[in-house]
Amino acid sequence: MSPVDNVWVDGSERGLAYAFGTVESYLGEKGTNWGQRALLLPHGSVRGESYHQSYSANKNIGTARGKRPARGGPVLAVDPPLKLLEIGLRLADGQLFGVATVHPHEVIGWAAATKALDLATGKRHPGVPPEIEEALQDLHDAGYNGYARQREAFFAAKYFPPIDILMEAGYDVDFVKSYLVALGKSSDSVEWLDKLYVSTSQRPRASH
Repeated sequence: MSPVDNVWVDGSERGLAYAFGTVESYLGEKGTNWGQRALLLPHGSVRGESYHQSYSANKNIGTARGKRPARGGPVLAVDPPLKLLEIGLRLADGQLFGVATVHPHEVIGWAAATKALDLATGKRHPGVPPEIEEALQDLHDAGYNGYARQREAFFAAKYFPPIDILMEAGYDVDFVKSYLVALGKSSDSVEWLDKLYVSTSQRPRASH
């Protein structure tokens, strides 16, 4: 699940058409196997939007709940929720992966994990400090059996120390979830983090 590079544009100020067009131009210039390009849309109702008509002319389109596109060319995801982000990363294995979004908070963890190139600024995301990277990796490793077993003392002891570090440093749960998806966690698994990413007083008591 390793694209050769990750690029993105935040269109929250200039619009999704701007973000999409910028990513599209980059993928067209730098990508290979253009005829095999794939488009990932957040839901089927976006299929009729004009901004992607040129890119989607090859009909290689997919959604989180629909048919998966064929792989082989660069992949462009529009406003991807976690499931679509996961699909995009897998589909773009060995290819360029681009994200056009107006909801940057949903993908900023992915951008940090991959040090994605921001095409609007020409700069890569710097990533996270070493201690935060370690905490995120620890949380990734702790979730080898998912994140639904917080009431079991063994798993609670693995989940909560890195979560405490991340919360103390000000990283929100959306950042953490998309970061973990970029590391290879399934989107279904990381959705459970919403129940864990709370203050100590709100956490379920672990059984022994």
